[in-house]
Amino acid sequence: MLVLNWLLLILLLWFSLLGFVVFMLVLAMTGNGTKKAAALMARQAFIFERSHRIEQVISDFCGP
Repeated sequence: MLVLNWLLLILLLWFSLLGFVVFMLVLAMTGNGTKKAAALMARQAFIFERSHRIEQVISDFCGP
C-alpha cells in the first residue's frame, strides 16, 4: 500500500511538471505571455511546495 501511495505521488508530480512545461511552451509561442508566465511560475512553485509538504505528512504518518 505504501508503494502504491508513493507511485501515485510520483505520477502526480510528473504530470504536473509535464503539464507546466507544455503550458509554458504554448505561452512562449503566443508571445504575449510574460506576465502570465511569471504568475504561472509562482503558482507552480506554490503547488510544488504544497505537494512536498503532503509528501512529508505521508512519510511522517507511515514512519520509517
